[in-house]
Amino acid sequence: LYKSIYSTGLHIKLNEIKELPIPDISFEEQKPIIYIVDQILEITENMDFIERDDLQKQVKTLERKIDDMVYELYWLNFNEIKIIEESVKK
Repeated sequence: LYKSIYSTGLHIKLNEIKELPIPDISFEEQKPIIYIVDQILEITENMDFIERDDLQKQVKTLERKIDDMVYELYWLNFNEIKIIEESVKK
């Protein structure tokens, strides 16, 4: 991870990472996200994942669910979500 970030010219120091507002949630609260990630991994391990639009669509749907869960964790409003999603499109 550091190598890929470093090679792009983006430098993040450990103390800056520690400043990120990461919610402290219990393992129980993490389980729904873990479950979805496991589903994504299972789908993408399929040998013909790249060729199958239906599997790619399933992954996109699951990724969207994770996005929504993260937005909820951070109590983001519609306008904040819109800013994030527009910046990711670029």
